[in-house]
Amino acid sequence: MANMQRRAGRRLLGIVLSLVAMVLIAAGASAMEVQLAGIRLGSPSQTVRDVYGEPDAQLAQADTEAPKPPMWAVAVCSKLEPGEAQWLYRKGDVVVGVALDAEGLVRAIAVAGGPNTAWRPHRYVKLGDSYRRPMYRYGYPDAVQWLAANAAPDQPGREVVGPNAVHDDCVLTYSEANNIAFAVHNGEVARINIWKAAQ
Repeated sequence: MANMQRRAGRRLLGIVLSLVAMVLIAAGASAMEVQLAGIRLGSPSQTVRDVYGEPDAQLAQADTEAPKPPMWAVAVCSKLEPGEAQWLYRKGDVVVGVALDAEGLVRAIAVAGGPNTAWRPHRYVKLGDSYRRPMYRYGYPDAVQWLAANAAPDQPGREVVGPNAVHDDCVLTYSEANNIAFAVHNGEVARINIWKAAQ
């Protein structure tokens, strides 16, 4: 009798621990991203210099014309408002873009390039991962932007209907519960960017 009670107690404990783990996983999936590539959103520009040194290229938004980025940095450039700047870095086969607001604080971070485990947000998605990884970690995207001209979502086989349906280049955006987007190229994550959520 005592042996059966111990087994029932262990089983109950296992069920409770499983439920707690599921709740913790679900709660973490909706957290806003705050760090990428060793830089936190809202950090001062000096923090970026401390981590990466002087930028390889800089862009500044004037009142009239949008700045032209170097070709190697196009994938990580953000749209800038007047008074904002972007610092661009080349680190091996990875490019890092850091957008700074008018006060010099980090408002967006993007990384692009080949597979490299050093470049990932805290949710464990890294460059080179399968497109399935963001969907497993973050769920169904809030928006999908198709990048190939022939990949309109209204064409057969071109819409995201589950984790096995993305076949062309696209951007998976999670903006409602998370402030992160993943660009997918040839079925692999090729760019990750996060941004400061509007307050």
